[in-house]
Amino acid sequence: MASTVRQENQWPAWSRGKLHQFPVSGAKPEEPSHTGALAVKRQAIIMESWYEIKPSLERSGLGVFAARTIPPGTVIMHDRAIMKLKLKHVQFTDEEVRDSFNLLSDADKIRVLKLHEGHRPFKTKLMRIYKANSFGGKGFTKLHVDISRVNHSCVPNADKQDDTDGDEKTDAANLIAIRTIAQGEEILISYNSNFEGMTVTQRNNILDSYYSFRCSCPACTLPPKERILSDTRRRLINVLSSKCSGFEPLDLSQLDHLNRQNAENPAMAMGRPQFPLRVALSISEKTAFSVLLAELMQAERLTNVFTADLYRGAAYHLMQQMSVNQYILVIPSALFVTVWMEKAIKIVSNITGAHSEQTRAIKAQWNDWQKGEQLDVYQNLKPTYLDALARAKGADKGFFAAHIGETPPNAEGFIGLKIEVLSEQVCKMRLREGKGKVSCCGRHA
Repeated sequence: MASTVRQENQWPAWSRGKLHQFPVSGAKPEEPSHTGALAVKRQAIIMESWYEIKPSLERSGLGVFAARTIPPGTVIMHDRAIMKLKLKHVQFTDEEVRDSFNLLSDADKIRVLKLHEGHRPFKTKLMRIYKANSFGGKGFTKLHVDISRVNHSCVPNADKQDDTDGDEKTDAANLIAIRTIAQGEEILISYNSNFEGMTVTQRNNILDSYYSFRCSCPACTLPPKERILSDTRRRLINVLSSKCSGFEPLDLSQLDHLNRQNAENPAMAMGRPQFPLRVALSISEKTAFSVLLAELMQAERLTNVFTADLYRGAAYHLMQQMSVNQYILVIPSALFVTVWMEKAIKIVSNITGAHSEQTRAIKAQWNDWQKGEQLDVYQNLKPTYLDALARAKGADKGFFAAHIGETPPNAEGFIGLKIEVLSEQVCKMRLREGKGKVSCCGRHA
């Protein structure tokens, strides 16, 4: 089939909010990988060599293919929107589409009319083309002719992202590789950002009803037992992503019955409203849900910058819990924070590039976090030293935590670090009692 691109205002009420933000040296974290206008201009001369448009053997019609190996983070395509419609009502009208089309040059009109028409029951061909190929946002839709030729996969290797100039979004979009794309491999995006939390049936009901095809990607052609497992993970992703964003999970069961006959019914087309959580998540729930969601997304081959933000958010929330008593270093907690931040850095580096602005930002944030007393102690203490302290204390099961304090000043006036190793049982007791730092004579301040 001819390529079509998701219209993101389809199922608008299904959209998830953003993950709770957390500070980066007192500021909000970087948004997922947006390439600035200057970087795009620098690559504009050569980016045409990244891809070629030709017939897709796996999908009828045309597709976009890698002309050479494309590293992750590469801006494959920079495409300005040639049509942009503001949603004044629930839906825009044929007249609004026509008026926007009439403003185009003759050359751009020809480009638009060559796009896939789709099958939906609108009065005019132009409306069918626009609905089949436009991207939606809050209160508007845009038509990017070149990016609209990119085909769909539920496990994409690229992502369409809004272009920015400083902090402002432009009317252009960038097609960015989110993993290495081999020469000759088809470049694919997801037509609907909410597919991450939908089952195979739900995803394909939307694709068939609104885009006239069923997906044959690896996630949609699994053997029966693996499909059950994948669908279970996707349902959990829907629940956890909603909760991590501060909303009650969406009821997607309506999509199990979506078809071409009822697709234009307003009750179907407008989706379901999403409501804030009735009970806010505790900090321990935020930590656990974020990590579980990140692991599920990786298991479904959906790793992206949002996955890195989940690991980073989990690390931040766990550090908040550790800070309740800054003098007791719980070794497993420090280990988890370290592992999660290393995963976040690796994901961002793999997707945006080892030397990208996003990679530098998350590395700088992690370096800043490690300057805190607990993580600084954890990074500098040798496990062999703590093991020796545990053995000297007669601990037969090793150590679980370290109680941190100071030695009395020596002759030169220097103060040293005093470490007392704790078993898990003693650690929990002292945390309950709110014990402070270990004093020089072994008592607790």
